[in-house]
Amino acid sequence: MKHIIEQNKKYIKAVIRKLTGSNNEDIEQEVYIKTWQNLPKYKEQGKLKQWICMLTANICRDYFRSKSFKTGLKEVS
Repeated sequence: MKHIIEQNKKYIKAVIRKLTGSNNEDIEQEVYIKTWQNLPKYKEQGKLKQWICMLTANICRDYFRSKSFKTGLKEVS
């Protein structure tokens, strides 16, 4: 698992930065956890890198829908 994370870390960070505009370490940690949890479900239909990047994008979208993100927006306003 460690080698999978090391090989894809820069792609994970790039997707997070592109979608959130920052280096969100909480999202990055969530990606590592979800990758570990869902790796047995991965079917080698495509590249592992693409699967992890899609997983990262989905986690970013979930973050924007989350209550904690919306609460943070209200505090800034």
